[in-house]
Amino acid sequence: MKTVDRRFVGAAVRAKRPGEPRRPPRLEMGERSFEIPLSRALRKERLPTGPSVALVEVGKKRLKVQFLRPPGDDLETPILTSVEEDLLTKGGVAPISSADVRVVEAGMAAEYQRLRDTSLNVAEAARRLRVNASRVRQRLVEGSLYGVKDGNTWLLPEFQFTRQGRVPGIGAVLKNLPSDISPIAVTRWFKTPNVDLCTRDDQERPRTPLRWLLSGGSPEAAAKLAADL
Repeated sequence: MKTVDRRFVGAAVRAKRPGEPRRPPRLEMGERSFEIPLSRALRKERLPTGPSVALVEVGKKRLKVQFLRPPGDDLETPILTSVEEDLLTKGGVAPISSADVRVVEAGMAAEYQRLRDTSLNVAEAARRLRVNASRVRQRLVEGSLYGVKDGNTWLLPEFQFTRQGRVPGIGAVLKNLPSDISPIAVTRWFKTPNVDLCTRDDQERPRTPLRWLLSGGSPEAAAKLAADL
């Protein structure tokens, strides 16, 4: 099975004919071409021939493979097709077990519970911002405050507040967040260092969006990144 690292675009490697002069591969800057021999188990399969692409992300303890499906396929499906899963298994990449899924779901549930426990309700947010409750609800509607609807109650995650009020410039960033992103993903993004948020004097230490705003960084720069989530 041919795989291509996320950082590179693979090109098919053409076999050299006898007597043919060797030519250097015509690759654009940043491209890399390589081949991975098929395992014996995969060679026995009747695999389709022709160009195909799989994105591979290699970590210290995991190998993540993402197939690019042809137009018309359901790109939103959360699972591999039976053919893809079978090929990965035979190639030595074990699929995620149901036990692993339950661990992930439990972790997500615990993280959401922490989010609920540390969030402010409308009255608490109003006191923190020194405005009335109706103004808080208005800001929730316009998107300059971020809230999660928990039944009939608004919960406002604490990351957007300081002890004296609100994180400076965060309203412009919140308005650019995609509407379909989960509260956990939003919270993680604000607290995760971003390589695009560095000062000229310190390119080696990326800042989190929150730290960027609190240190006087441009809200527009963070807002542009938020729109791309």
